[in-house]
Amino acid sequence: MINEQLLNYVKKQIATGIDKDTVTTNLKGAGWNEGDINEVFAAINPQQAPVPIPVPQASFVSNATAPAIQEDFSDKHKSKKMIPAIVLIVLLLVAGGVALYAYYSGAFVSLSGILPQAIDADREVKSESFDFRATADFSEMVSVSDGLNSFLALGGNSPRFNLNIKGVADETDPKNIKALFDTSVDMGPISIALEIRMADEVVYFMVKKLPSLGLMFMDASEYENKWFSISTNPEELDKLKALGVSTDIGAQELTPEQTDKIYKIFREASIIKQTSKLPSETIDGELSYHFAFDLDHDGIIALIKSLKEFASSIDPNSSELENFDPASISEVLDKLWDFKGEIWIGKSDKLLRKFKINFAVQPDSGKDEKVKVDMSMLLTDYNKPVSVTAPEGAIDLESLILGSLTEARQKGKEASIKANMSSIRPYAEIFYDNNHYSYSGFCLSQELKDLRKAVEDSGGTGFVCKDSSSKYAAGVKLFESGDNWCTDFTGFNGMITTLPTGTSCPK
Repeated sequence: MINEQLLNYVKKQIATGIDKDTVTTNLKGAGWNEGDINEVFAAINPQQAPVPIPVPQASFVSNATAPAIQEDFSDKHKSKKMIPAIVLIVLLLVAGGVALYAYYSGAFVSLSGILPQAIDADREVKSESFDFRATADFSEMVSVSDGLNSFLALGGNSPRFNLNIKGVADETDPKNIKALFDTSVDMGPISIALEIRMADEVVYFMVKKLPSLGLMFMDASEYENKWFSISTNPEELDKLKALGVSTDIGAQELTPEQTDKIYKIFREASIIKQTSKLPSETIDGELSYHFAFDLDHDGIIALIKSLKEFASSIDPNSSELENFDPASISEVLDKLWDFKGEIWIGKSDKLLRKFKINFAVQPDSGKDEKVKVDMSMLLTDYNKPVSVTAPEGAIDLESLILGSLTEARQKGKEASIKANMSSIRPYAEIFYDNNHYSYSGFCLSQELKDLRKAVEDSGGTGFVCKDSSSKYAAGVKLFESGDNWCTDFTGFNGMITTLPTGTSCPK
């Protein structure tokens, strides 16, 4: 159907003297198709002479009518061009919404993809705070090994074991590592608390609490709430080695290349596998991805093999490595039941923020008895300043060991003196029986001379012996304490104020 507005417009253009080709070109430029244009021209009588119109009026008609028609055509054209733009804007808004959702939900992030980034990020960490907690529930254990039963007995048959380690660490200066560990262990009445500090190449430790187990060889109160120290300086460690104390408390120092190799081994390893993706959470102010995971048994064994090969390349003559079979780890993994793990990794910094695992261990596959284990760790304050101060009045471990060894030697010598003095009595009785029931001459006997030499060799001084037919007494000054020790015919064998001057110990 012919558009009346278009028909009137074409007639007016021809009436003003504009040729058909020009009108056609203008209409196409305004968005009209060629079929509509041809139909309009066919409807106009081509034989009709154009009506002459004065030029000014023609200008008026052209200016008044044509622009109006052209404006309609332009609006129509603009509206057609706006549609793709609107669609593009809508698509961008949708894409932005999807990207925002993906960021906050972690919809397109996998644990296997982000874990290597977390290992890389951890390598750049210089300081951090941590809070590690572990519990073991033995309530199902009716009977296991004798050793465990004994351990449980010490704990008053408590069904739970608790371990807490809270602290900070700063490796900004590798030559002056700073750290603080506050550790506690509880199992029923057994409770141990320990604080460890590291500063200026010295390790300080204080036992805050020790269990009272009635052990004859150890007085716990003697060591509680006292600071002790041990220097990590190589020269100081050599002194401890000379005292017979093992100082191999750390791993062999690695070269930068070897350190890079270890990082690469762990980065490429697959020790855990994602089981589900959980809603993101904020940990220590950092929005974090949250995954549930399980252990990758094959990946763990492959990792152990790689580490063994690496260790063998460093120490090819190690007998321990030669006898170690990575496949034995599979037996340990097979004893784990109901394993569940969760891990939180920061979205922006890719740092490990938190993890927790729980599982059960079945020591004896023939018995339906399991130990339930729960572990968790919270990591905070990454790369924040750490302050660790050295405690005042710490007792140097070397001095403590030397003092303990000296004291032990002294006590041993005094014990030997007392034992030899106690042996005088049976020899005296034998002499008495063989000497017609008389002690006379006992102090000059070979038996007493031998005992006196043994006493003096152990440090006893001022040895004295007096005898008569019916009595005898022998005394000596102890090597270290300076006390006097005496034994006589009455059977007395003990401490006295002064050495005997007669045939009986002064009371």
